[in-house]
Amino acid sequence: MAFYETKPTPEAEAVLRQATVTAHRRATVRAGTDGAVNDVAFSPDGGWLAGVGRDGTVRVWARTGRDLRQAPVAELRGHQGPVWGVAVAPDGRVASAGDDGIVRVRDWRTAAEVVLQGHAGPVQDVAFDPEGRRLASGGADGTVRLWDLTTHSADVLPGDPSGDQSKVWGVAFSPDGTHLAAAHADGVVRVWNLADRTVRRLAGHDGPVRSVAFSPDGRHLASGGNDGTVRLWDTATGASLVLRGHEGQAWSVAFSPDGRRLASSGDDGTVRVWNPAAGEPVVIDGFGASVGEVDFAPDGRHLATGHGDGTTRIWRCEACEDVHEVLALARTRVTRDLTDEERSAFLRAP
Repeated sequence: MAFYETKPTPEAEAVLRQATVTAHRRATVRAGTDGAVNDVAFSPDGGWLAGVGRDGTVRVWARTGRDLRQAPVAELRGHQGPVWGVAVAPDGRVASAGDDGIVRVRDWRTAAEVVLQGHAGPVQDVAFDPEGRRLASGGADGTVRLWDLTTHSADVLPGDPSGDQSKVWGVAFSPDGTHLAAAHADGVVRVWNLADRTVRRLAGHDGPVRSVAFSPDGRHLASGGNDGTVRLWDTATGASLVLRGHEGQAWSVAFSPDGRRLASSGDDGTVRVWNPAAGEPVVIDGFGASVGEVDFAPDGRHLATGHGDGTTRIWRCEACEDVHEVLALARTRVTRDLTDEERSAFLRAP
Protein backbone atom coordinates (compact mmCIF):
# COMPACT_ATOMS: atom_id res chain seq x y z
CA MET A 1 0.00 0.00 0.00
CA ALA A 2 1.48 3.35 -1.02
CA PHE A 3 1.85 6.49 1.10
CA TYR A 4 2.35 9.90 -0.43
CA GLU A 5 4.53 12.78 0.67
CA THR A 6 1.64 15.19 0.58
CA LYS A 7 -0.30 17.32 3.00
CA PRO A 8 -4.05 16.98 3.68
CA THR A 9 -6.31 19.90 2.87
CA PRO A 10 -8.17 21.41 5.85
CA GLU A 11 -11.31 19.55 4.77
CA ALA A 12 -9.42 16.28 4.51
CA GLU A 13 -7.76 16.83 7.87
CA ALA A 14 -11.18 17.14 9.52
CA VAL A 15 -12.36 13.95 7.81
CA LEU A 16 -9.15 12.18 8.79
CA ARG A 17 -9.43 13.15 12.45
CA GLN A 18 -13.06 12.04 12.58
CA ALA A 19 -12.28 8.75 10.87
CA THR A 20 -9.37 8.09 13.20
CA VAL A 21 -11.56 8.58 16.27
CA THR A 22 -14.43 6.55 14.81
CA ALA A 23 -12.15 3.69 13.89
CA HIS A 24 -10.53 3.45 17.30
CA ARG A 25 -12.83 3.89 20.28
CA ARG A 26 -10.89 4.79 23.37
CA ALA A 27 -10.86 2.56 26.40
CA THR A 28 -12.81 4.21 29.21
CA VAL A 29 -12.18 4.01 32.92
CA ARG A 30 -15.12 4.85 35.12
CA ALA A 31 -15.18 6.05 38.70
CA GLY A 32 -18.66 6.08 40.17
CA THR A 33 -20.39 8.73 42.27
CA ASP A 34 -23.86 8.88 43.75
CA GLY A 35 -25.68 11.05 41.23
CA ALA A 36 -24.65 13.13 38.24
CA VAL A 37 -21.11 14.51 38.01
CA ASN A 38 -21.41 18.29 37.77
CA ASP A 39 -17.81 19.38 37.26
CA VAL A 40 -14.26 18.05 36.91
CA ALA A 41 -10.82 19.70 37.08
CA PHE A 42 -7.27 18.43 36.63
CA SER A 43 -4.42 19.22 38.99
CA PRO A 44 -1.71 21.48 37.51
CA ASP A 45 0.61 18.52 36.86
CA GLY A 46 -2.20 16.26 35.61
CA GLY A 47 -1.47 13.69 38.30
CA TRP A 48 -4.93 13.77 39.85
CA LEU A 49 -8.46 14.84 39.08
CA ALA A 50 -11.13 16.45 41.26
CA GLY A 51 -14.81 15.87 40.62
CA VAL A 52 -18.04 17.03 42.23
CA GLY A 53 -21.65 15.99 41.94
CA ARG A 54 -25.15 15.94 43.27
CA ASP A 55 -24.21 13.85 46.30
CA GLY A 56 -22.38 16.81 47.85
CA THR A 57 -18.94 15.17 47.95
CA VAL A 58 -15.70 16.41 46.41
CA ARG A 59 -13.69 13.40 45.23
CA VAL A 60 -10.03 13.30 44.28
CA TRP A 61 -8.80 10.47 42.07
CA ALA A 62 -5.15 9.67 41.45
CA ARG A 63 -4.28 9.15 37.82
CA THR A 64 -1.90 6.73 36.15
CA GLY A 65 -1.69 7.48 32.44
CA ARG A 66 -5.26 7.36 31.21
CA ASP A 67 -6.51 5.42 34.20
CA LEU A 68 -8.23 6.70 37.30
CA ARG A 69 -7.86 4.52 40.34
CA GLN A 70 -11.25 3.14 41.17
CA ALA A 71 -11.10 4.28 44.81
CA PRO A 72 -10.67 8.02 45.40
CA VAL A 73 -7.60 9.09 47.36
CA ALA A 74 -9.75 11.68 49.14
CA GLU A 75 -13.43 12.33 49.72
CA LEU A 76 -14.16 15.81 51.03
CA ARG A 77 -17.53 16.32 52.69
CA GLY A 78 -19.17 19.29 54.34
CA HIS A 79 -21.50 20.77 51.75
CA GLN A 80 -25.21 20.38 52.40
CA GLY A 81 -26.70 19.39 49.06
CA PRO A 82 -25.22 19.24 45.56
CA VAL A 83 -21.86 20.70 44.63
CA TRP A 84 -22.00 22.49 41.28
CA GLY A 85 -18.46 23.63 40.56
CA VAL A 86 -14.85 22.76 41.30
CA ALA A 87 -11.50 24.42 40.58
CA VAL A 88 -7.88 23.57 41.36
CA ALA A 89 -5.31 26.23 42.31
CA PRO A 90 -1.69 26.23 41.09
CA ASP A 91 -0.62 24.92 44.51
CA GLY A 92 -3.22 22.13 44.49
CA ARG A 93 -5.90 23.58 46.74
CA VAL A 94 -9.42 22.61 45.69
CA ALA A 95 -12.34 25.06 45.71
CA SER A 96 -15.92 23.87 45.54
CA ALA A 97 -19.20 25.71 44.93
CA GLY A 98 -22.17 24.43 46.89
CA ASP A 99 -25.93 24.52 46.58
CA ASP A 100 -25.81 25.53 50.25
CA GLY A 101 -24.42 28.95 49.28
CA ILE A 102 -20.95 28.15 50.63
CA VAL A 103 -17.56 28.09 48.93
CA ARG A 104 -15.03 25.74 50.47
CA VAL A 105 -11.28 25.93 49.74
CA ARG A 106 -9.40 22.85 50.92
CA ASP A 107 -6.04 21.15 50.76
CA TRP A 108 -6.96 17.48 50.60
CA ARG A 109 -3.40 16.50 51.54
CA THR A 110 -3.35 18.40 54.85
CA ALA A 111 -7.09 18.77 55.62
CA ALA A 112 -6.69 22.57 55.83
CA GLU A 113 -9.97 24.32 55.01
CA VAL A 114 -11.33 27.82 54.49
CA VAL A 115 -15.09 28.44 54.38
CA LEU A 116 -16.28 31.46 52.41
CA GLN A 117 -19.84 32.71 52.88
CA GLY A 118 -21.63 35.61 51.24
CA HIS A 119 -23.84 34.42 48.41
CA ALA A 120 -27.59 34.56 49.02
CA GLY A 121 -28.34 31.24 47.39
CA PRO A 122 -26.56 28.41 45.55
CA VAL A 123 -23.04 29.00 44.25
CA GLN A 124 -22.78 27.67 40.70
CA ASP A 125 -19.09 27.95 39.83
CA VAL A 126 -15.65 28.94 41.10
CA ALA A 127 -12.32 29.83 39.46
CA PHE A 128 -8.83 30.61 40.78
CA ASP A 129 -6.78 33.40 39.28
CA PRO A 130 -3.50 32.33 37.61
CA GLU A 131 -1.48 32.92 40.81
CA GLY A 132 -3.97 31.30 43.18
CA ARG A 133 -4.31 34.43 45.31
CA ARG A 134 -7.89 35.24 44.36
CA LEU A 135 -11.00 33.17 43.81
CA ALA A 136 -14.05 34.14 41.79
CA SER A 137 -17.48 32.70 42.52
CA GLY A 138 -20.75 33.09 40.68
CA GLY A 139 -24.15 32.38 42.14
CA ALA A 140 -27.86 32.04 41.61
CA ASP A 141 -28.23 35.40 43.38
CA GLY A 142 -26.82 37.02 40.23
CA THR A 143 -23.60 38.21 41.86
CA VAL A 144 -19.97 37.56 41.04
CA ARG A 145 -17.70 37.73 44.08
CA LEU A 146 -13.95 38.17 44.03
CA TRP A 147 -12.37 36.65 47.15
CA ASP A 148 -8.96 37.55 48.57
CA LEU A 149 -7.62 34.22 49.78
CA THR A 150 -5.28 35.87 52.28
CA THR A 151 -7.86 37.99 54.10
CA HIS A 152 -10.89 35.85 53.11
CA SER A 153 -12.77 39.03 52.26
CA ALA A 154 -14.78 39.52 49.07
CA ASP A 155 -15.64 42.28 46.64
CA VAL A 156 -18.92 42.04 44.76
CA LEU A 157 -18.23 43.03 41.19
CA PRO A 158 -20.46 45.86 39.94
CA GLY A 159 -23.58 44.81 38.12
CA ASP A 160 -24.53 45.43 34.54
CA PRO A 161 -25.23 49.13 33.80
CA SER A 162 -28.59 48.02 32.39
CA GLY A 163 -29.59 46.91 35.88
CA ASP A 164 -30.01 43.28 34.80
CA GLN A 165 -28.97 40.75 37.42
CA SER A 166 -29.43 37.14 36.37
CA LYS A 167 -28.15 33.81 37.62
CA VAL A 168 -24.44 33.19 37.05
CA TRP A 169 -23.64 29.73 35.67
CA GLY A 170 -19.90 29.96 35.07
CA VAL A 171 -16.83 32.11 35.74
CA ALA A 172 -13.30 32.22 34.25
CA PHE A 173 -10.20 34.38 34.65
CA SER A 174 -8.16 35.56 31.69
CA PRO A 175 -4.67 33.98 31.52
CA ASP A 176 -3.04 37.18 32.81
CA GLY A 177 -5.60 37.61 35.60
CA THR A 178 -6.67 41.09 34.47
CA HIS A 179 -10.18 40.16 33.34
CA LEU A 180 -12.97 37.94 34.61
CA ALA A 181 -15.76 36.51 32.47
CA ALA A 182 -19.12 35.23 33.67
CA ALA A 183 -21.85 33.21 31.94
CA HIS A 184 -25.32 34.49 32.77
CA ALA A 185 -28.80 33.04 32.52
CA ASP A 186 -30.05 36.06 30.54
CA GLY A 187 -27.98 34.97 27.53
CA VAL A 188 -25.19 37.50 28.08
CA VAL A 189 -21.50 36.94 28.77
CA ARG A 190 -20.11 39.70 30.97
CA VAL A 191 -16.41 40.50 31.12
CA TRP A 192 -14.99 42.70 33.89
CA ASN A 193 -11.75 44.65 33.70
CA LEU A 194 -10.52 44.00 37.22
CA ALA A 195 -8.38 47.14 37.29
CA ASP A 196 -11.19 49.67 36.85
CA ARG A 197 -14.17 47.33 37.47
CA THR A 198 -15.82 48.25 34.15
CA VAL A 199 -17.97 45.56 32.56
CA ARG A 200 -18.47 44.62 28.92
CA ARG A 201 -21.52 42.77 27.61
CA LEU A 202 -21.22 40.08 24.93
CA ALA A 203 -24.71 39.25 23.70
CA GLY A 204 -25.60 36.61 21.14
CA HIS A 205 -26.79 33.40 22.79
CA ASP A 206 -30.49 32.65 22.55
CA GLY A 207 -31.02 31.55 26.14
CA PRO A 208 -28.86 30.98 29.23
CA VAL A 209 -25.08 30.78 28.88
CA ARG A 210 -23.74 27.82 30.83
CA SER A 211 -19.95 28.11 30.67
CA VAL A 212 -17.03 30.32 29.63
CA ALA A 213 -13.31 29.73 29.01
CA PHE A 214 -10.46 31.95 27.83
CA SER A 215 -7.94 30.76 25.27
CA PRO A 216 -4.38 30.43 26.63
CA ASP A 217 -3.27 33.59 24.80
CA GLY A 218 -6.30 35.55 26.03
CA ARG A 219 -7.32 36.60 22.53
CA HIS A 220 -10.50 34.56 22.50
CA LEU A 221 -13.27 33.64 24.90
CA ALA A 222 -15.46 30.58 24.36
CA SER A 223 -19.00 30.20 25.69
CA GLY A 224 -21.53 27.40 25.57
CA GLY A 225 -25.27 27.82 25.99
CA ASN A 226 -28.69 26.29 26.28
CA ASP A 227 -29.27 27.17 22.61
CA GLY A 228 -26.82 24.39 21.70
CA THR A 229 -24.23 26.74 20.23
CA VAL A 230 -20.64 27.40 21.15
CA ARG A 231 -19.47 30.94 20.52
CA LEU A 232 -15.89 32.01 20.02
CA TRP A 233 -15.54 35.68 20.95
CA ASP A 234 -12.71 37.99 19.92
CA THR A 235 -11.79 39.66 23.22
CA ALA A 236 -10.51 42.78 21.45
CA THR A 237 -13.46 43.46 19.14
CA GLY A 238 -16.34 41.51 20.67
CA ALA A 239 -17.05 39.79 17.35
CA SER A 240 -18.06 36.14 17.58
CA LEU A 241 -17.92 32.97 15.53
CA VAL A 242 -20.88 30.64 16.07
CA LEU A 243 -20.06 26.92 16.22
CA ARG A 244 -23.13 24.75 15.72
CA GLY A 245 -23.53 21.03 16.16
CA HIS A 246 -24.77 20.08 19.61
CA GLU A 247 -28.36 18.89 19.76
CA GLY A 248 -29.58 20.36 23.00
CA GLN A 249 -27.63 22.30 25.58
CA ALA A 250 -23.89 22.89 25.30
CA TRP A 251 -22.87 22.50 28.93
CA SER A 252 -19.14 23.09 29.03
CA VAL A 253 -16.21 24.47 27.02
CA ALA A 254 -12.45 24.05 27.51
CA PHE A 255 -9.38 25.05 25.48
CA SER A 256 -6.38 22.77 25.05
CA PRO A 257 -3.21 24.12 26.71
CA ASP A 258 -1.79 25.19 23.33
CA GLY A 259 -5.06 26.82 22.27
CA ARG A 260 -5.29 24.82 19.04
CA ARG A 261 -8.34 22.81 20.10
CA LEU A 262 -11.59 23.70 21.84
CA ALA A 263 -13.65 20.96 23.46
CA SER A 264 -17.35 21.26 24.22
CA SER A 265 -19.72 18.85 25.92
CA GLY A 266 -23.46 18.59 25.63
CA ASP A 267 -26.76 17.19 26.71
CA ASP A 268 -26.72 15.14 23.48
CA GLY A 269 -24.09 12.83 24.99
CA THR A 270 -21.25 14.03 22.77
CA VAL A 271 -17.93 15.78 23.13
CA ARG A 272 -16.99 17.93 20.15
CA VAL A 273 -13.36 18.85 19.56
CA TRP A 274 -13.20 21.98 17.43
CA ASN A 275 -10.42 23.53 15.43
CA PRO A 276 -11.17 27.17 16.33
CA ALA A 277 -9.52 28.38 13.11
CA ALA A 278 -11.64 26.18 10.85
CA GLY A 279 -14.81 25.77 12.91
CA GLU A 280 -15.14 22.07 12.10
CA PRO A 281 -15.50 19.58 14.98
CA VAL A 282 -14.58 15.97 15.51
CA VAL A 283 -17.58 14.36 17.19
CA ILE A 284 -16.95 11.82 19.94
CA ASP A 285 -20.07 9.98 21.02
CA GLY A 286 -21.13 6.65 22.45
CA PHE A 287 -21.13 7.80 26.08
CA GLY A 288 -24.76 6.83 26.62
CA ALA A 289 -25.42 9.77 28.94
CA SER A 290 -25.26 13.55 28.90
CA VAL A 291 -21.75 14.98 29.20
CA GLY A 292 -21.98 17.77 31.73
CA GLU A 293 -18.33 18.81 31.92
CA VAL A 294 -15.10 18.51 29.98
CA ASP A 295 -11.54 19.51 30.88
CA PHE A 296 -8.20 19.15 29.13
CA ALA A 297 -5.28 17.56 30.92
CA PRO A 298 -2.11 19.67 31.06
CA ASP A 299 -0.52 17.38 28.44
CA GLY A 300 -3.21 18.41 25.93
CA ARG A 301 -3.68 14.79 24.84
CA HIS A 302 -6.22 13.62 27.38
CA LEU A 303 -9.67 14.80 28.33
CA ALA A 304 -11.73 14.26 31.45
CA THR A 305 -15.51 14.19 31.26
CA GLY A 306 -18.24 14.14 33.89
CA HIS A 307 -21.52 12.43 33.08
CA GLY A 308 -25.17 12.40 34.04
CA ASP A 309 -24.95 8.70 34.89
CA GLY A 310 -22.52 9.38 37.75
CA THR A 311 -19.31 8.41 35.96
CA THR A 312 -16.08 10.31 35.48
CA ARG A 313 -13.86 9.29 32.59
CA ILE A 314 -10.40 10.05 31.27
CA TRP A 315 -9.56 9.20 27.69
CA ARG A 316 -6.92 9.85 25.09
CA CYS A 317 -8.03 12.45 22.57
CA GLU A 318 -6.58 11.21 19.31
CA ALA A 319 -8.35 14.02 17.49
CA CYS A 320 -6.23 16.47 19.48
CA GLU A 321 -2.92 15.19 18.12
CA ASP A 322 -0.72 17.09 15.71
CA VAL A 323 -1.74 16.37 12.12
CA HIS A 324 1.51 14.46 11.48
CA GLU A 325 0.74 12.16 14.41
CA VAL A 326 -2.80 11.68 13.15
CA LEU A 327 -1.43 10.77 9.73
CA ALA A 328 0.98 8.28 11.30
CA LEU A 329 -1.87 6.75 13.28
CA ALA A 330 -4.05 6.59 10.18
CA ARG A 331 -1.31 4.72 8.33
CA THR A 332 -1.61 1.91 10.86
CA ARG A 333 -5.34 1.63 10.24
CA VAL A 334 -5.94 2.22 6.53
CA THR A 335 -7.37 -0.74 4.69
CA ARG A 336 -6.85 0.36 1.09
CA ASP A 337 -5.08 2.88 -1.12
CA LEU A 338 -6.72 6.13 -2.22
CA THR A 339 -8.46 6.29 -5.56
CA ASP A 340 -7.31 8.91 -8.08
CA GLU A 341 -10.45 10.93 -7.33
CA GLU A 342 -9.85 10.84 -3.56
CA ARG A 343 -6.20 11.77 -4.00
CA SER A 344 -7.19 14.76 -6.09
CA ALA A 345 -9.90 15.88 -3.65
CA PHE A 346 -8.14 15.36 -0.34
CA LEU A 347 -4.41 15.81 -0.88
CA ARG A 348 -2.28 18.76 -1.81
CA ALA A 349 1.40 19.10 -2.63
CA PRO A 350 3.68 20.11 0.26
